[in-house]
Amino acid sequence: MLVLDPETNDTLYSNKSKKYFTPASNTKIFTLFASLQLLPQQVPALKYAIKNNMVYIEGTGDPSFLHPYFKDSTAFHFLQKHDAIVLDLNNFEDEKLGQGWAWDDYQYYYQPEITSLPLYGNVTTISNTNGLNVTPDFF
Repeated sequence: MLVLDPETNDTLYSNKSKKYFTPASNTKIFTLFASLQLLPQQVPALKYAIKNNMVYIEGTGDPSFLHPYFKDSTAFHFLQKHDAIVLDLNNFEDEKLGQGWAWDDYQYYYQPEITSLPLYGNVTTISNTNGLNVTPDFF
């Protein structure tokens, strides 16, 4: 735990502040509330430029792009209108498995690899309801 004075940035209290741990539920609730207040209603899925009928795109790390739990397909419909698309995947310069409280859980569905353009949330979902269902279906 680390408590800082917001005006002076002085440490008021520190106890194992360099150690990663599972945050308390209160911390998760505060994080959710703060994100709902500060984040925009929609997150841009792509950065793009159009030159000579060619669309150049970079991902922004938006995990909802083509994710089956989210129905907004604005970026996908935008891309469908273009025949020539160039994808640049070199705008991500971090570790593919992030730090944090779920570091040891990277093999589970809630901790997929981090990329600049996660498709389907960077996960494959397999279920056996009324037959075998696989998302994305190209698997």
